[in-house]
This record gives sequence, C-alpha cells and structure tokens, in this order.
Amino acid sequence: MNNATDLKPTYPTKNDLTKGWAEFFDGLKSENELFALTIVFRPVDANNSRERWETDYKNGVLRAFRRSLERSKKAQETCLPYDDFCYFERNEGSIYRLSGSRRPFHIHALLPI
Repeated sequence: MNNATDLKPTYPTKNDLTKGWAEFFDGLKSENELFALTIVFRPVDANNSRERWETDYKNGVLRAFRRSLERSKKAQETCLPYDDFCYFERNEGSIYRLSGSRRPFHIHALLPI
C-alpha cells in the first residue's frame, strides 16, 4: 500500500539550494550585485549548535555589513533585503582548506548588494 505517511519528504541538497538562489538573484542583476561569502567560526565554548552560529552570523557579520553600507540606523534595516540566504555546514571538508581532523563550523551565504 502507498499511504501518504509512507512517503518520506525529500529535501534539496546544498547544490540544489545554491543553484536556486543563484537563479533567483540572477533575475535581480539590474538592481543588485551578488556577493558570495563564507564565514568560518572558531568554537569557543560547548554551545556549537546551528542556531547559535546562524544567530552570530545574522547579529554579527550582517550587522557589520549593514553598518558599512548605511550610516543611518533606519536605513540599515532595509539595505540588505535578502539576508536569509545562508547554508550552515558542520562536517563538510574541503580540498582547499586543510584543518587536520577538525572540520570548521562555517556558513556559506549569498548577499545582494
């Protein structure tokens, strides 16, 4: 029997998400420049959850970007209209960055500026 409860949901991969985001932002070329970044975090305590690093990214890194782009606090709130396009990775390795057996916590993001 094929019940709706037997079907497992499928989620997009990182490559699917990145491709979708790139296509979305490609349509906004006339309005924005697309900036890609990777933020690497160094764990300083035992709290290494995804939520913690995404909060640090949004409240730290994006706040610094907003302050650099706009002087006015009111304008800072809207200067990065699409700031939710980020992908957290914990156990992904890289052939370009060797860190021994430890793999760094990092976030990949796309920012239209």
